[in-house]
Amino acid sequence: IAIPILIVILFVSGFLFEDTLSYLIFGMSLIIAFVFLYRFKGFLLAFALITINAFLNYWKTEDFSINNLIFAAIVYFVLALIVIELKKVNDDFKSNEKQYRDVVERANDGIIIIQDGLIKYANPSISNILGYSVKEVLNTDFKKYIIKEELPKVIEFYQNKIKGKKAPLIYETVLKHKSGGSVYVELNVGIIEYKGKSADLIIMREITQKKQVEDILHQREQEFKILVEESPDIIIRFDKEYRCIYVNPAVEKEFGISPREFFWKTFKEVGFSKETVKLWEVALNSVFKNGKEKTIYLEQKTIKGLKYYYSRLLPEYDKEGKIRSVFSITRDITEAKEIDRIKSEFITLSSHQLRTPLSIIRWCSKALLDEGSFNEEQKDY
Repeated sequence: IAIPILIVILFVSGFLFEDTLSYLIFGMSLIIAFVFLYRFKGFLLAFALITINAFLNYWKTEDFSINNLIFAAIVYFVLALIVIELKKVNDDFKSNEKQYRDVVERANDGIIIIQDGLIKYANPSISNILGYSVKEVLNTDFKKYIIKEELPKVIEFYQNKIKGKKAPLIYETVLKHKSGGSVYVELNVGIIEYKGKSADLIIMREITQKKQVEDILHQREQEFKILVEESPDIIIRFDKEYRCIYVNPAVEKEFGISPREFFWKTFKEVGFSKETVKLWEVALNSVFKNGKEKTIYLEQKTIKGLKYYYSRLLPEYDKEGKIRSVFSITRDITEAKEIDRIKSEFITLSSHQLRTPLSIIRWCSKALLDEGSFNEEQKDY
């Protein structure tokens, strides 16, 4: 409704002017309005209206001339190009502003602007992180959302930044949720100008789940250290080139070689015998190739003499289901082997010592039966 009314007003007002300058100014106004609304199409429409108006008023305007009309046409054309470019810049600015607003408003991370210690802006994601609505956090002190234990660290961070000292752009802290719980966040801090004054732009990412995973991983690491590092068994992890990528401390107690000496080396490079190297290479190749557990028994010279070992080789897989490495557990079975040897010797010796007198008794009994004269009771004995 407004656009047609404006066109009529501008067109009719052209009849009020009685000199070329007035028409020139009138035409410029009309072109600016139409070009701003319709770009180059608006220029053509405005120019047509100006031409019609000029011919209708030609009889009452004394200084109309061809030169003036050409000059006016050039001025109108240049003005139209300028207004079109300004319109384009304005539209681009509005489009970019809308895009940035959409990005900020729809971002999963919380975005806040802090000025003079107060929160001057917050995007909707802040409610997902802290449980407060945007209205509840505006113009409140940011420090009230930081737990008591973390507050000195955050204050020190800001003081260092104000003094120009080196401070990290990203740091972790713990905030208070509206429900009373703790929220672990990662803050990315930058300085911007907001409404003519310096302000802090903070991008807030919740990492509570990440911290929980880190705690679980740390716990698993501690369990691994207790179970593996303190294990009396020799535990080694091999890569596809049969290099040792992990060796626990038990290896030093058995062979007098530091775990560091094994790292990124094969058994051959460490200095084991050809027989031992061959045995391990065949077993490792089988596990990498077939993906099945392998068991080996071996004799090995150690700093405590000749020992017997039993090793289990287990495949380890990556997230794609491919064999990444082989995990081996080697147990000293020398004592069990010695017990087995003693048992065998005992059985052999006992069997020999029992069999010899029994055989003599049997032979003598048979001889007596064959040659002696006994009654039935004596024979039975």
